[in-house]
Amino acid sequence: MTEIARHARSASESLCEDLAHLSETLAVLPAASRRAARWRVSASRWNLVEAPDVAFDLAKMAADWFEDAGFRPWPTDTSMSGCLSQDLLAMRDAGQLSRFALESGVRSLHSAGDLLAQLVRTSLRLCDNERCSLAQMLGSRRTCMCAMDEPEGLRLSRVLHGFRDSPQFGYVEAVSNRLKHRNLVPHGIRAARDRGSGGVVVVSQGLSGFSHDGRRVRTASLSDLVKKAERLRELAAPVVCEVTRIVDEATARGQEAAG
Repeated sequence: MTEIARHARSASESLCEDLAHLSETLAVLPAASRRAARWRVSASRWNLVEAPDVAFDLAKMAADWFEDAGFRPWPTDTSMSGCLSQDLLAMRDAGQLSRFALESGVRSLHSAGDLLAQLVRTSLRLCDNERCSLAQMLGSRRTCMCAMDEPEGLRLSRVLHGFRDSPQFGYVEAVSNRLKHRNLVPHGIRAARDRGSGGVVVVSQGLSGFSHDGRRVRTASLSDLVKKAERLRELAAPVVCEVTRIVDEATARGQEAAG
């Protein structure tokens, strides 16, 4: 396993543990609120961890198919033209799978932002706006009534800003917005023999750079996307922990008052 994969798994496991802890903490909420909040916990785990991992695994599978089609030996009993046609079709299909897998992983990571906002809203019962989003909660023109400016919410506001304002979230937001308006993000996949490693076939794939809102979005390889997912999980963990802290402290105050 590569260092990137080990580190990414560690970030995933840590976030999943934090989400599980929050889900247990939410047991103090009324039944309806508890169900709503726990649903957001599960959805956040899916969009931040499970869905991107599935998508990036599919992209790795596409790379294997692309390599097999591009470098397999031709059988002696098949015409060269027929075999070439089959290989080209297989490479095209592998390329399409790569594109869809990478785009799907990015879309899931982008959706996680609004799910975190909903997780905060439902866990802390801050407002009744079921359409509350990260932009509505943190934007300069806030339309959400969540009390993020209250003293006890300042730390939560900071870690939410850390997630939303990160370069990694800026990237997935730019890609998702472009795709939302039916503009394709350029994609590339290719395979070549690495002469420096004895002719080993190396497949590279990723989403090419593009212009968005007057700025240039850089090319991102599969490895780059895995790193972005890892970083977003690291940035989401403090949000989950801060929500858990606030719920725990509110519960403790309630028990003291009752005692």
